[in-house]
Order: sequence, then structure tokens, then C-alpha cells
Amino acid sequence: MEPVATEPLRKWNLFELLDIHSAGPRKGDTQESGSRTTGAERSGYGAIFRAGRFAVFGPGVNGRRYMIRKILFVWGVMLMTAAAPAGGKFVLSSPNLRDGDRVDKAQVYNGFGYTGQNLAPALRWSGAPEGTQSYAVTMFDPDAPHPGGWWHWFVIDIPASVTRLPEGAKPGQGLPEDAVEIENDFGNRDYGGPAPPPGKAHRYVFTVYALKTTKLAVPPDAKPIVVKAMLEKNALAKAMLTGHFGR
Repeated sequence: MEPVATEPLRKWNLFELLDIHSAGPRKGDTQESGSRTTGAERSGYGAIFRAGRFAVFGPGVNGRRYMIRKILFVWGVMLMTAAAPAGGKFVLSSPNLRDGDRVDKAQVYNGFGYTGQNLAPALRWSGAPEGTQSYAVTMFDPDAPHPGGWWHWFVIDIPASVTRLPEGAKPGQGLPEDAVEIENDFGNRDYGGPAPPPGKAHRYVFTVYALKTTKLAVPPDAKPIVVKAMLEKNALAKAMLTGHFGR
């Protein structure tokens, strides 16, 4: 049996792989006997569409088989790319709360008719941009019947080496030594859990900021709205996680 002639292998870039020989058929290419070419072929595209089927023209002997291998390879690359996680995306997550879920009782305030444990949820973040010098974490209720919403938690100056906080983090108990807590709308320098009035459930937005400065230049008695403005000014990126709670 005579050996089958094949083309020498060479490296292909993505654009070459996607190029289905738009110049159309060349000498040595074949079609099914009796098939009728269409406008797609006559206009220069290397494919014939007939009765819901198509044949792809390839170079020389075994061109169709070679082209099919190329197409399958490109499809594989596309599938692997789609399945891969997006590089560099700044994300925030918590083992205590999934985005959009109800806040657990352990994170609810203890007071105002509630008997929660008032523990800050464990938080984890990843994908901070290059140049991040520190982080800040906030918890905010935009639905509170209070002008400007209600700030439940405000932590700044978290070192860039820290990418998670444990459940119930506070000074001396999981909060980094250099971190600073800003007074919240409860009047405390601590986490304050959800405690909404009766009615429609409120949203509770946890945000982690990746900052371009190691220390945020704000006075110790700065109000949350002032600190928020400084965070936005110095933020390289931010990631959010939202829970809801009501009674």
C-alpha cells in the first residue's frame, strides 16, 4: 500500500487556526461528485452548504481531515478558556454567607428585640490588583430609615498581607494589630449586626476595598461618610457581598 501523503506539521497561531482558507478551493481539492456549489463557494468562502451539510476545503491531499483537526483544536482551546477562572478579578466571599442569601442568626445584632450573637462573618478575598498597599472592610445597610443609610462596620488599614478575617473578628481576636475600626452608626467601634425595624427585609452590603495607601489619612473620630469618601478616592478595586435580613 502506498504511503499517504501528508503536509509537514508547523506551529499555528490562533488567527491561522481560525482561517478556514477563505481563498476557496485550490488545485487538488475535491467535492462530492455531482454536488452543486453555492454562493458561499463562489464568493470565496471555503465551504459548500448543501442539504444541511457542509464540506470544508483544505490544502492538498487529506485537506478536509486536516482542517477538521484544526477546528476541533480551536474548539478545545475555546472551551478551556471559558472554563478557566477569570484572572485578576477581585472577589469577596464568606463561609457564613452566600451572595443574595439571608444573614445567619449568628451575625444578627443582640438588641432592639433581636437575640443574635452579633458576630462579624468570616470574610475572604482574592485577586487584588497589583500595587495594593492595604485593605478596608465595610458593612452598610442602604435600606435603613436613616439619612444616608446605616453603617454597621468599618475597618481600615488592614495590611496587604492579610486576605481573610475570621468569624467574630475584633481587636485581639482575629483583627490585625494595625487595623483601625471607625465608629459605626450604633456609636461603637465594633461590628454591629442587622437589626432592622419590622417590615421589608433590608440589604446588608459587605465591601472590601483594595487601597493604594498603607494608611488612610483620616482622624480617629472621623465619621463613616468621610472615611467612605477617602476610600473611594484611594481605591484600586473593590468587591462586594450582599445578604438580606428582616422580620
